[in-house]
Order: sequence, then structure tokens, then C-alpha cells
Amino acid sequence: MTPQTDTCDPSRVRAEALACLRALAGEVDGLVVGDEVLHHTDKAIVTAGALRGQPVVVKLLTSGDGHWRARREHEVRVYAGFAADPPAVTAPRLLCDHAGALTVVSRLSGVRLGEHRFLDHDPGPAVATRLLKAMRAVAAWRPGWAPPGGDREAIDREHGLGHLSATDAQAAAALLERCPAPVFAHGDVLPTNILLTDTGVQLVDWEHADWLLPGYDLALLDLVAGTASPPLREAIATEVHQSQLAAAFAVNLALLTAREIRLHTALPEHAPERARRLTLLVGQAARASRLLRDLL
Repeated sequence: MTPQTDTCDPSRVRAEALACLRALAGEVDGLVVGDEVLHHTDKAIVTAGALRGQPVVVKLLTSGDGHWRARREHEVRVYAGFAADPPAVTAPRLLCDHAGALTVVSRLSGVRLGEHRFLDHDPGPAVATRLLKAMRAVAAWRPGWAPPGGDREAIDREHGLGHLSATDAQAAAALLERCPAPVFAHGDVLPTNILLTDTGVQLVDWEHADWLLPGYDLALLDLVAGTASPPLREAIATEVHQSQLAAAFAVNLALLTAREIRLHTALPEHAPERARRLTLLVGQAARASRLLRDLL
């Protein structure tokens, strides 16, 4: 069930997506959807609800794109793996997978690290320590499927699109040969996907989780949160050094920065934060370039 509303009217798009979610939720015994919309994008709508009295998060994939449908199926597989072999970090439990589009998971009690893609405040050294502990726990988990590969293709893609210079692409490819084997990673450790509790960290939205180059989550966290939080960036640098992940971190940082520049360049010129973030990302690209070249 995919909404067909005029995409020029965001309020109508949201209303129709919510109506589709409610219709499918009505087919699940004991599932009640509330009025609280937690998140809404061009690919999904997420609401709060309850399943037989238990607080839940209900997510409807509204996009018909094959890529996002595959991502949803992958996320369901990740949750199934967690059920059989729980990781040492708190994640939602899959409670219902319905009609190939509706996902119901347990609602966690933590508070988001931030409300935007890039962190806009410094949570302090104590939170940085907890975040690094969570990243280590994720990397220690072993999924039951083979690594997908694709890092060299990502280098070639970003270079072909003009977001990675020829020199940096060559450096990244050379360093890739020196990187350790892939480890499990969350793959999308944005501030909105990190929940803080009094004692630890919870992670949500596992659709991008997979075997990835070591240090992937560290590089993404550095990119989206390190500028606002110097203690976090310093803690990440220490972790990279102690874990001997300098080459992998540099490759990850270069590719992730190129991706973010590509995504933000594609936004409308009047989009909030576009200009400021692109300025920040250009600086991060220069930093990533220096890291690559210093390691050769």
C-alpha cells in the first residue's frame, strides 16, 4: 500500500502516509496506532503505538523503490539475528513483520542524542565514553551472513561523481589493501538513531547494519558529531589509534564525507542547513584527504 498523493503538498503526503499506516495496522491483532508521528521522510513514516499494551514503534515503508524494500527486508533479518544471539548493546525487538511493509518493534526508553542529522551540541566526555563502548559492542557481534564487499566500488563511484579527487581515490584504494577484514557495524549512527539512558546507549534503525570496513561507525560518528563535540572526536581518535584502525578510518571518513557532500549538494538551494553543512563538509573533506595522504 503506497500513498499516491501530490508530493508538492507535504501535509497531504504525510496525511495519506499515516492513513496507509493505520489501514495496515488495523490488520494486526492488538496493534493500536497513536497520533504521535515520530518521523516522516519520502520513504517511510514512523509512529508510536501499542501492541497488546506494550509500547511500540510502528514503521511503514511508503517507497516502492527496490533499494528501500531490500533495506527493509535486511533490517528484519538483522532483528531476527539479534533475537537468536543478542548483541551487547540495547536494540529494539522485532514484534511484527506485516505485509512486507509494516514493521513493529519494541519502543526503547532512551532520549535521542540529537534531533538532526548533525549534532548541534556537546554532550560531554561521559557520553563520549558511553558511545565508544556501544560502538565496540556492535563491532563484536557476528552476523550469520557473509560480508557483501563493495568498498572499492564505492571509491570508484564517488570519484566518478566528482566528490573524491583522483589523488584521494588512489590513496583510498591503496590503503584499502592494508585494512583489516570487515566487522559488523550499525551503519547509520546519526544522532537521531542514538538513544541515551542514565547508564548507557541504545541504537535504533538497523536497516544499514552489515559487515563493513572496521571503523565505519567511528568515522560516521566523527563526521556528524565530532565538530560539535571535541571530547567525542578526541575519544574516537584514541580508539582508532589503540585499535590500529588508522587506514580503515581514513578510507571510511573520505567515503562518508564524499557521500554527505553528494547528498547535501542534491538538496534544494533553499533547504535548511544546506549551505552551512556543505561548508563544514568541505572542511572535513580536506581533513580526510590529509589523513589518507599521511598514511601512504
